[in-house]
Amino acid sequence: MNEQKKEMESLIGTGDGWYDGQGVFHEFTQESVDAMMDSYKETLESIKKGVLYSKYDGDGDTYSMIPPTEDVVSSYSVDIIKDNGKTVYIGDYSTVEELDKAISDAVKNGQLTQKEVDSVQ
Repeated sequence: MNEQKKEMESLIGTGDGWYDGQGVFHEFTQESVDAMMDSYKETLESIKKGVLYSKYDGDGDTYSMIPPTEDVVSSYSVDIIKDNGKTVYIGDYSTVEELDKAISDAVKNGQLTQKEVDSVQ
């Protein structure tokens, strides 16, 4: 973090900065550098307390955090468009395996064809 702070402080007065989500340009100042460093410190402290963070993955702006006191619930589902154009929703399963079994059962029962299933996988 000390290295990051030095790098940001070296940008003060150079005209460098960043655009926020509203398209407003902000030039680096000592105040903005201090605020960023405080934010980084808060993030590190929350990580020490068990908060999980994800970050940008290269495909878009991704940022999320999961406090350790909240239950995380995942739900898996899929919309399959049948050959006749109608959509079949299969979902609200807690695991991918349960969803896969439901899809397999739908094929076995004749509700879907394997071709229709393959079109979404």
